[in-house]
Amino acid sequence: MCSIDELTAARPAKYMKLQEFKSIVDQLPFLRAVNLTGIGESLLNTSLFKIIGYCAGRRLHTDVVTNGMLLDSKRGESLIRSGLSNLNVSMDSVNPETFREIRVKADLETVSENVKNFIGLRNSLGFKAPTVHVIIVASKKNKNELADILQHAYDLGAEGAYMRIFNPYHNTEMEIPAGDTDYYAVAMEKARNLRHAPRPFSTGMAFSSDKGSLCEWPWTMTYITVEGDVTPCCVVCDARKLSFGNVNNEPFVKIWNNPAYRDFRRAISHGVPRVCETCEVMRLSLRGKNRQERGQTTDLFKPTANLF
Repeated sequence: MCSIDELTAARPAKYMKLQEFKSIVDQLPFLRAVNLTGIGESLLNTSLFKIIGYCAGRRLHTDVVTNGMLLDSKRGESLIRSGLSNLNVSMDSVNPETFREIRVKADLETVSENVKNFIGLRNSLGFKAPTVHVIIVASKKNKNELADILQHAYDLGAEGAYMRIFNPYHNTEMEIPAGDTDYYAVAMEKARNLRHAPRPFSTGMAFSSDKGSLCEWPWTMTYITVEGDVTPCCVVCDARKLSFGNVNNEPFVKIWNNPAYRDFRRAISHGVPRVCETCEVMRLSLRGKNRQERGQTTDLFKPTANLF
């Protein structure tokens, strides 16, 4: 569901170091939140805890996404003491075989035990943060398990769960067929029930966008690669397809306001840039509005030459 295969085949693995991170963040005095997740497993980066600590010193909200396999007591305590705001753990099934199929080489029992132990460790140390949320991606393989996964997240002690529909941008094999909507009615009902459970449990459900709202990334967020390329979002994060500039070569503010970025925002406002065509977010954004009113697909920003 991510572009890890195509990206790792094109370039060697690289982890962002603290000084590299500081050189970027120090350009952003207006920054409010950082998601410290790239292409790969966040807990493999040995600089992660220092990076989180630096963000905590800047009073920035920090999120990390992990597959949970490396969430042992040592890393767990480092996450807690570094000042992490929220830990998101990917969990897409309560069936061990399906879990292993979706999260290759991961193990449901190990991840579940790690999450439970992490929450226990945080509580025993007297910390309220990081909060823990389970992230669920609804796909063809797990759509009938969603309510059970929500219950499992609650039983593990997580503060909540975020559920979103599978985005077929990088892979169409697990896409839920159009018109198949029964599954999320069951999930929504379970989410409503859990809101009234004895212990507080929040749920975020991103299945549809009835208001036809725009993708907000171009105006409120950006994705900066480990090489420093400024790309549209976490879905279109391959700088070979589209990069607005590199923060190692020019100031971020200049990139954020350059003609290419402004043209991209204009294209999103009036249609769907070619590079965004197969993104589920853009499909949902167009629901509830007449296509002619929003404009047709534009040829702006077709995949370009290698920009690394």
